[in-house]
Amino acid sequence: MNRVEESDMRLLRLDLDHGRSKLDLHPLLSVVHGLTPAQRDELLEVVRGLARGSTAGVRGLVQDQGILVDLDGFAGDRLLPITGANVVVDCDAAEAAGVAGLQAQIDQLERRAEIDAVVVEEIRADLAPSARAKVAELRSKLAPVDRAAVADREAENERVAAALSAVAAQPPYVQEAPEEVLALRQRWEVHTERLADAEQHFASLMNAVKYSETRAAKARQALELAKNEAKPGLLTRAEESRLEQLSFPEQDDSRRGRWRKTLKPEEEAEKEELLAKVGVESWTAYTVYRAAPSAPPDRIEAAAAARQHLDEAEANLAQARAKLTSDELTCSLNDEADAIRAEARPYLGQLLPSDLGQALRELVVEKPNPEWISALQQLRALLTEMSIPVVSPIEGAADAPASGADSQVGRDVVASAERWLDQRRREQIDIDRDLVQAELDDAVRELDRHERALRRIERAEAAACSSAARLGQLKLLQTARSAGGESSVESVLMLVGPVAGQVELEAQGSLPIVVTGTFDSFDQRQVSALLDQLRSLSERLQIVVLSAHPAIVAWAEDAGLEQALVTKPKPLPHPATHVDS
Repeated sequence: MNRVEESDMRLLRLDLDHGRSKLDLHPLLSVVHGLTPAQRDELLEVVRGLARGSTAGVRGLVQDQGILVDLDGFAGDRLLPITGANVVVDCDAAEAAGVAGLQAQIDQLERRAEIDAVVVEEIRADLAPSARAKVAELRSKLAPVDRAAVADREAENERVAAALSAVAAQPPYVQEAPEEVLALRQRWEVHTERLADAEQHFASLMNAVKYSETRAAKARQALELAKNEAKPGLLTRAEESRLEQLSFPEQDDSRRGRWRKTLKPEEEAEKEELLAKVGVESWTAYTVYRAAPSAPPDRIEAAAAARQHLDEAEANLAQARAKLTSDELTCSLNDEADAIRAEARPYLGQLLPSDLGQALRELVVEKPNPEWISALQQLRALLTEMSIPVVSPIEGAADAPASGADSQVGRDVVASAERWLDQRRREQIDIDRDLVQAELDDAVRELDRHERALRRIERAEAAACSSAARLGQLKLLQTARSAGGESSVESVLMLVGPVAGQVELEAQGSLPIVVTGTFDSFDQRQVSALLDQLRSLSERLQIVVLSAHPAIVAWAEDAGLEQALVTKPKPLPHPATHVDS
């Protein structure tokens, strides 16, 4: 299973129905079905509550900061940073809302953008660009009077700072691998970049093929329709008998009187309808037509035109496919990839892995950097010379040699030097400076307000960028809906993407997102494409899909327990008794 960052929060189990049933969840992606309406509402309310930072009413198991935490339903802990995002993405509701609902969301985001602009201007009132210079000036007034002592202290500080810089300038590890492997890895990375750059070119070629396929399919349908319409029609025996009876009414013994040869209006209409059915004007013309039936010339011409149109469409399709197959850029990239794979087989075997780049990276061995270790040892010798203690959280570790990049002693030496240098820079010789110190305290508070304002502006601008991105996606989705487009993978991702971005911005990804919908219009290919995207997203934040779509369930089952989990509520054998506060 892909490692979940220890700073992430993942729901592993929820107790529903007030502890009478449990729902196990995968730390990456869960497909949940079989929920009763009450259980579904409870699950969604729990997720929304966690987004608000509240654990009230939440019972279950949570992995938080790498630690498993049992939640008992009380609101004593606030495990999560809160977010303003709606972490429940209801695809059915978004589809039902239609263009009007999307317009309402767009209007709300545009109003939010105006509010964010006002908030940023209000925060700017706390900015004080000159505060840092004023603090530096006041601190310089509190500098020691003994310039010689100051020079000696600065010299010592510079020695430690230079030793620290020497350690920081070297990477703790160096990569070792044959030059051929390093060159292959570099070539593969360049090849991958070329593939990304050519993505739009490939898309245009594929679109041309798809467009030609669509035209050919429509031309085939038109030809079949024209051929059916060009078939000559005949009356049934019953219709022929009736037409003959209406054409010679005097032969009908049931008619009496002087008007026996005259047809009634309704009979005349029936006769005309039968004659029009085969396109003749009289019984005699029909008898001649029946001997040699033929379609009208205009329908025969229409069938020939449809055949010619199909031939042209199939020729265009063949031309588009040939262009895709013989495309110079495609052939160049394919040849380049084949050459890299051929050169990689001596190192990776005849059966190459699917991810060639990752396999080449794994051939590179990381080893402790001797230059980093040498710089670390020089830093420790300097600390010993200057009687600077090396503080280690592990008793006795400070006396062990710094033998590698992973050595706890190495980290302790660097940390001790940084603490000592920071403390020396903060030290001041005690002089009578009450007035200057008071001014300095005011300047520091002003600088603190300035820095906090900068951070708030940064967060506000980041939120505004997130809102702008979501606004753009909603407008694209509105355009697609206005054009009559059906629900698609892109439309679902347009709904999920902004929510995921806001959660990652405001809560650092430590909140689950619930995607719910029937997805009845999705076929197997669309389901696979959607869940592949959600699976990739689940490496950054947990995804819960509420759907009973068979293809979604089948995808999760085929993905395996390392990737996803198909789950539904299970009754607990002994429901726990909870006392509400």
